[in-house]
This record gives sequence, C-alpha cells and structure tokens, in this order.
Amino acid sequence: MSTASRSILITSASGNIGQKLIPLLLSTLSTASFTLVLPTRDAARLRSKLALPDALSARPNLVIAEGDTANVPWLESLLREHAVDTVLSNFAHVEELILTLNLWSACEAVGIKHLIYISACMDTSLEAVRAGTLRNVLAAHVACKFPAEQRLMYGSPPFSWTILGPTLFFQSDQMFKEALLKDGLYNFPMGRKGSSRVDTADIALGALRAIEDGGKSWGGKKIMIGSREAYKAERVAKLWGDALGRDVTAMGARSEDLKMLEDALIPHAGGAWARDLVLMARQFDMDGFGMTDEQYQEQVRFLGKEASSYEDFVRKTAKAWKAEA
Repeated sequence: MSTASRSILITSASGNIGQKLIPLLLSTLSTASFTLVLPTRDAARLRSKLALPDALSARPNLVIAEGDTANVPWLESLLREHAVDTVLSNFAHVEELILTLNLWSACEAVGIKHLIYISACMDTSLEAVRAGTLRNVLAAHVACKFPAEQRLMYGSPPFSWTILGPTLFFQSDQMFKEALLKDGLYNFPMGRKGSSRVDTADIALGALRAIEDGGKSWGGKKIMIGSREAYKAERVAKLWGDALGRDVTAMGARSEDLKMLEDALIPHAGGAWARDLVLMARQFDMDGFGMTDEQYQEQVRFLGKEASSYEDFVRKTAKAWKAEA
C-alpha cells in the first residue's frame, strides 16, 4: 500500500466479510499510513464480533464510531472529520438499496477518491438486462444490485470505483449445522444448475487488494470472486456426508421444498427477508449462480492466488463439529 496517509471507512464491519477484513487490514497495513473508520449502531457488539487481540484493538488508527448508519448527515460528518478518501460499501437486508445510494451521495458530497462496492457475481450491464438477465430475478436483495451497479457504470460519479462480485458464502453452511448433524439434511436448495461458493476470507482479501490499488489498475472494473465449479445439490450432499461419516440429503427446489424453507426461515429472519431468500433460491435453481473461465482467471490475477477450496472448508468444519460432540 502507498505510504501516503489514507483514511478508509468500512460499513457492516461486524458482518461475515468485516470479521475477516478488519483484522487483515490492521495486521497488514502500516499504522502510520492509514486510519480505519468503522461506523456502527452498536460499538460493543462490533468489538465482540471482531474479537481483536489487544495489540490490534488498542491501535490509535482504529476508530469505532457509534451512530445510526441510516443517518446520512452523521455518515457525512464522519467522512469529513476523518478526511476519508476510500469507502468500502457493504449493506444487506431490507434497506440495502436506499442505504447504499444514500452513502454514495455522502461520498460525492465530501469528495472521496475511491469506492469499493460489495455486490454479487452476475452481469448487471444494460446489455445483459436487454438480453433478459432480469427474467427470473425476483429477490429484492439481488435485484437492487442492478440499479446500484448501473449508478456506478453509467452515472459518472466523481470518484473511481471497483466492484467485487462474490458468490454464495462457504460460511452460510454454518446455519445448517443442526439439520446436518441431527437429520442429515442440507437444508438449502443449491439448484439444478448449481452455485459457485466463496470463502469470506477471499472476499476480504479482494477488498484489501482493491484498497491497496485505489482504483489505479482495477478502477472501473468488476471482479467476480468464487469457485469455478458450480456445486449442485447432490455434490454438496456427498461432500457433507463424506465429511460427517453419515448419509446426507440435500433440499430440492420444488414448490413444497421452498415452502418448507420459508417456514423454517420466518421465525429467525421475519417474513419479508425469508421470502426474499426463497426467491433467491428459486432464481439460482432456474439460472444457476457462477462464473466463466475468463472471470475466474481474472480473479486469480486480482487476488494473487487460486480461490479457497470449498471441499477443504467442509472437511475442516465437519471435523470441528464432530470434536464438539
């Protein structure tokens, strides 16, 4: 990274990506060269989630600012106060689009230099839309990536930008622990065409690379991040069955399967988000979720390594679960 002073604001620092990215940044970048600003609605929860060692959590260049991330004037004041030049934009759930575009308006107002947007592995260009890519996109948290990315691609913002397009997180499988161990069920539909998988550590590494680059080589580009293989239901069930030493079946994507999935999600996620996840699963079943050889090789050049192995993740996770029993 450049030795020039930098100030980086990162949203959703307590999420799956942030929990890998923040320690990586603090242990990789020179204290003298950057300030890391983490806006959060709950500072205590963020510190707990990050679980940083004392040597990192006490660093003076780490700023944890408590406030409402939906309050745009507050976010704008943080950007100004800390002279932020780089922003990693990563919102999720029901308010994703409005929070994203509101943050970007604040970025424009204060004159940041580079924006990194965590999106999803898909072609959101106008050419792809005209060709019908939106035909099966009914999930709002997937559909909102189209106007957001197009705002960057066609809106001529006054800052450079890099988009990261990850696939389906390895770590999402942690939610299926009880069903896998108790019932031998992988209870998420992987679809007939399969889904690429990605380690959140690879997304964090991609974010680090984009921060280091600052838009010089990868500005104005979208880099897909994930496995070249698109894992189908039977393949995932076999991986988990072999790792756990038991028979495992995978949930299908028939209407009755999706209804069962929605019923299981509602108590934990609420009705709106549960339905949105079901609509995403339906889309994956119809269209698949993956990348081309060219996109995969571009990822290898960007990250400086091959994608992490989903098979290794399954084996290590199953071993840890069995050790807990």
